[in-house]
Amino acid sequence: MTAITATEGAKVLFDLINKGSSADRGTNLDIGLFTNTGTIDDIKALALTAITEPTGGGYARKTLTDASWDNSVARISSYAKQSFTATGSAMTGTIYGWFIATKGTTPRLMYVGTFSDAPGGFTLSEDSTISYTPKIVA
Repeated sequence: MTAITATEGAKVLFDLINKGSSADRGTNLDIGLFTNTGTIDDIKALALTAITEPTGGGYARKTLTDASWDNSVARISSYAKQSFTATGSAMTGTIYGWFIATKGTTPRLMYVGTFSDAPGGFTLSEDSTISYTPKIVA
């Protein structure tokens, strides 16, 4: 699924475009997984602090380096595939989607998406992997 701009992320975008800066943006972005339930509209309305991430299994957010985004196609920004693998144990929690967040002064939820091939969510048992290729469409 293509990313949907989170409500909290819209303010960061407006600050960057209309004011030329945003302390909440910082350098680079993070991608992570979420276990929150609800519709995509419910999830995009959340603040980053309300996002619940899986635990265990070596789970950690991944850094998306600013310079590595591909903006060569008009209105599309994409990034290389990102994979999350449960190591040492299973990840706890049913995973329903992914998010991209800023790393600035106050990290903000920028984009969210669900895995269309697993609408009921999934769990990552040890050595299982889920991958996603970030793609933002304007």
